[in-house]
Amino acid sequence: MRWVTGLLAMFLVARAGALPTENYGFSVLPAPVAVDGEAGEWDLGQTLFVCGDVNRYAETYALRFGAKYDEKYLYVLAYWFDKTPMNNPGQVSADHGWYGDSLQLRIMTGTGKGSKVTHVTAWRGVAGGDVVDLTYGADLKGGSIKNAKLKGVLQAFGVRSDKSGYVQELAIPWELITKDKKALAKGDTLKLAAEANFTLDNGGRLTIKGNWNPDAPIDRIFTYRQPDPWGYVTLTDQPAAKPLDVRLSDGRKFPTVMSGNKPAV
Repeated sequence: MRWVTGLLAMFLVARAGALPTENYGFSVLPAPVAVDGEAGEWDLGQTLFVCGDVNRYAETYALRFGAKYDEKYLYVLAYWFDKTPMNNPGQVSADHGWYGDSLQLRIMTGTGKGSKVTHVTAWRGVAGGDVVDLTYGADLKGGSIKNAKLKGVLQAFGVRSDKSGYVQELAIPWELITKDKKALAKGDTLKLAAEANFTLDNGGRLTIKGNWNPDAPIDRIFTYRQPDPWGYVTLTDQPAAKPLDVRLSDGRKFPTVMSGNKPAV
């Protein structure tokens, strides 16, 4: 019954007068990144803020989402706002990570016959182990790697010192997410959408989505079903001139203000 509870939570966030964020793309900047569960090497002003209802959940069920690159990896940062960090109730050897605290990514590299779609589920289980699952194909029928850490994926977690949430970092080898197994480089574009799942106090699940394609209808519930809604990101060596605004679904934009490396809206 947990999937029913999770679906209900998704429906409530989507329909019950919620005011979600709605951003369209960001820049993927060059590494270096040490995958150590610390956010010190990331400019949080260059990350997207993702929340299902900013009026209610901006400090409790939200995410900052960013990416970097080098010649070997696509790096991903999930900077979680979560008062009960990493409390997924599942066992990594037996359960589906998306039942609770977990990061899911929707990635499409290339175009046409040269495209490749990868669904990522990355999480830490109740016993402390962690796993990264890769499933391929827009229809999720292109095969899977159940423990991609054995294929070179790196993952690390760390609870922030102020207890407001935690940091999750991933490094995914390009060869696992491109059809020709070659790295993308400066100037290349890919699709990259985030789905953040949270374990609720009642054992249910809440999920939020971020980074949209401005030329396609948004699907906040069944985002995984096809790539059209997923947002574009571009590999570059030039960060945005200022911290990224937070854009809401009603079209309003709010500036991000930095205090050191801590962003506030």
